[in-house]
Amino acid sequence: MRRQREEFRKRLVDIIVGRKSPDEVIDPNEIPSPAEKDILRYYYYVQCGVDTIHVSPLDDSVLQRVLSLVPKKLTKWKSTLDVCVEEMKESFMLTVKKAVVDFVLQDATFTSAQTEISSHIIELRDISTNWRLSYNKAKKKLESTLWVVNPCLAALTDLWFHHFRWFRLININDLKKHNGPYDLEEFKALTSSQIMKSKKKLMTQYYGAVTDIFLQGNKKNKLPNPAHTKKIDSFFNSVATIMSYHIQMCCLKSLYEFVEYIMDIKYSNKGFEIHLMQQINVLAFEPPFRNFKEAIIGILDHLVESIMTIERLETKLYLDFQKDVSYLKPIIAEEIVWDYKMKINALLDEQRVGPESRVQDFVKYMPLINGEVI
Repeated sequence: MRRQREEFRKRLVDIIVGRKSPDEVIDPNEIPSPAEKDILRYYYYVQCGVDTIHVSPLDDSVLQRVLSLVPKKLTKWKSTLDVCVEEMKESFMLTVKKAVVDFVLQDATFTSAQTEISSHIIELRDISTNWRLSYNKAKKKLESTLWVVNPCLAALTDLWFHHFRWFRLININDLKKHNGPYDLEEFKALTSSQIMKSKKKLMTQYYGAVTDIFLQGNKKNKLPNPAHTKKIDSFFNSVATIMSYHIQMCCLKSLYEFVEYIMDIKYSNKGFEIHLMQQINVLAFEPPFRNFKEAIIGILDHLVESIMTIERLETKLYLDFQKDVSYLKPIIAEEIVWDYKMKINALLDEQRVGPESRVQDFVKYMPLINGEVI
């Protein structure tokens, strides 16, 4: 009996897979390709080769458990619900048929073409069940420390993406409106003023709106009991993580857009004023090129520093907060800032070549410029 079943399975595999004789030449340009034909033949047999009367339908008790998860306010659309139930039954029937065919095939050379087994699954197969204890422990810790379904945290996320996702520490559009090139000191003062005003706006509008969300949540008992120290700490750690991410994205996008503005010479960036001055019998640029590097790179540092002194929410929310004041910790990778600085350095080194070469044209006139007797 066992041999007969194996022979039957082998014949069935040959029928579905459609194996060809070894002597038959396969055209590599054939459309569809042999592998695609195998896949089409496989799904055709799943759909039509297994008779529906031999497949157990979806159990009513399972269906009732699924429907019990649907909110009552959604069950009023009965026609839509009936369509969803029929789709679920069809999907269940198709899955069972596919499982029957896969069980009959049990051919690694064929099933690998249907589903690619990831390296993670292979790795899990090689691990013993000893990991279950540590997994359950980590899962319990995550469930007790993460607050992924709290309405206040959901409102905090919505607040940023609906009202503040376009917020920047430097308004590039205002910089573009300037007529002609900037004086370096004027540019430094303008950007510094914008950063300070933006941070103030961030603290009043964004921080104020966040505070309102959690005050309302406290009134509706959506916040953990302050008496439970561990829970309240984990809750506000989650709040700090979300707020840090918001501030971090704001800073990163501000850095990117500011550097793009600086790099866009002759278009959005109209350049800077620079003067040629006579100093101690030599011609020198005023301001010197090193001042441009220090000023523009200093603006990058100012952008990053401005977001590092924003206090965590609990320090403002509770008037009787007794712990040391702590701050949000947005992560601005040093490599990112360093790359931006290198781009600006390379740009300024490139732009100084023209003016410096132009100065060489005046070298032969230095005695005349210095008022010497020729």
